[in-house]
Amino acid sequence: MLKALATLAITALPTLASAQFIRSEVFRIPVVSLSATTFEVVAADFAGPAQIWCAAAKYSDSRFGRKQKSLWIQRGYGASGSFGGYKSVIFSTKPVGTTSKSLTFGIRSVGLRKSVGSARFLCDDDQFGVWITDRP
Repeated sequence: MLKALATLAITALPTLASAQFIRSEVFRIPVVSLSATTFEVVAADFAGPAQIWCAAAKYSDSRFGRKQKSLWIQRGYGASGSFGGYKSVIFSTKPVGTTSKSLTFGIRSVGLRKSVGSARFLCDDDQFGVWITDRP
């Protein structure tokens, strides 16, 4: 019996090694420009903190180019002002109130600062895809 299980395991290994894992999560996240320095990232498609920061970094890159180095949370996770029934985070390209840094990617603390590069790191396409849209 043990020999049969070992033989089965050895024959299954090549099959597992050649398996392709396909990314199935794609988040379509609306981003709304509110002013020259602020924008709202809407938590659509069950997006969590990583996807929200990723969307903020992608939007920052597309709107301001790579010259924008940091983003701050102006208003933490709460009701969206642009889309009823959705939650959102408002980001700023300028320091907001008392600023702080954190090793985590929280979305609730006003003044929390992250570099655009570290937020962009969360956009690893092997984990999930984030698409910027204009509506949920």
